[in-house]
Amino acid sequence: MEFFCRHCDEIVVGQPYRVISEEDGVVLLNMTVCRSCYKEARALGLHSEAIQRDRKPRRRRPWADASTLSAGG
Repeated sequence: MEFFCRHCDEIVVGQPYRVISEEDGVVLLNMTVCRSCYKEARALGLHSEAIQRDRKPRRRRPWADASTLSAGG
């Protein structure tokens, strides 16, 4: 998977990770980061986890496609 690391500003190919920080129920930080930045966040004591991704591609739903909806409805 290719993504943009929100911490080091690099385009990354590989596993994305999420770093989250909350205080009193308010989310202060919620970033998608690379493995290197994930390790830094863990060392700083921030909550970090791998983002689970689906192995199967999503099935296309033609009824949800706006181009197939009739205008007369």
